[in-house]
Amino acid sequence: MTKVARLKKVLADYTVLDSARVGGFYVELVRITPDQAQAILAKQPEGEERINRRLSQHSVRRIAHSLEKGHWQLNGETLVFDGSDKLLDGQHRLAGCIKAETSFETMVIRGVPQDAFQTLDSGKPRSIADAYGIQGIPNAALMAATLGKMYMWENTGQIADRRHTQMRPDKGDLDVVLELYPEVEVSVKQSERWRRDGHCKELGLTPSMAAFTHWLLTKNRPRLAPVFLEQFVEGIDVARHTPTYALRRAFINAIGDNVGYRGKVALRVTDRIGMHLVIKAWRMHLKGEPCKVLKIGKVEEFPKLP
Repeated sequence: MTKVARLKKVLADYTVLDSARVGGFYVELVRITPDQAQAILAKQPEGEERINRRLSQHSVRRIAHSLEKGHWQLNGETLVFDGSDKLLDGQHRLAGCIKAETSFETMVIRGVPQDAFQTLDSGKPRSIADAYGIQGIPNAALMAATLGKMYMWENTGQIADRRHTQMRPDKGDLDVVLELYPEVEVSVKQSERWRRDGHCKELGLTPSMAAFTHWLLTKNRPRLAPVFLEQFVEGIDVARHTPTYALRRAFINAIGDNVGYRGKVALRVTDRIGMHLVIKAWRMHLKGEPCKVLKIGKVEEFPKLP
């Protein structure tokens, strides 16, 4: 089959919006439907002739989520094929298209030597924090992590430890949260001050959890939250047998004497347990109830905000 005939056959797999020949490569702007994505993947060799790495279901879910929410953008990333129309890069995008049952536009480049496959994806992927940093958002990494917790809270009413959830919001999701709650910038700044002053380390509290806690309680009771947070995080005017004192002790006691890599705390209260304790203490604080020891019962449900 001639190169022209083979190219015409391949173009039937998707809708070409624009194309050009650059050097020895064919470059195209295309729209791919789920059926077309399925057809492309079905043609790829398996077994010993397999070129692509095995699919990461996490990556497929992430891309599908982005497509379903309408967050997918044409950003110059390409589907890469060699001179024999074997797919070298892009299987996760195609699988995500199939899972989301949503068409998408992308760039395609053909004629890339197969031995160049080893060099694909060798750079560090750009994270949401990287994108926020490029946008000039202060404390970009902390902002991204805090928005992730806010997104989870708004969608589930809980905070789950990262390793125990499949919820992976994309940048579009976090952008929506930031647009809805711009006041989180104040919470991030406060958390950064707490981190700088050593309060987060003292409690084994991650800066993103500190920022999320500040945002959540301030949103819940704007006038009452500052006193609770000063007592809990900074230990200011905190009295024994109060919920804030018991909450501080619960966090500090979880740290233990172990110190991990580069002096970082190795043991700490997990996000889910920590938020459970915070809300429980917050409810008791608002009611003026005393508390000697703060703990979670074996069958105790995750508390609701008052």
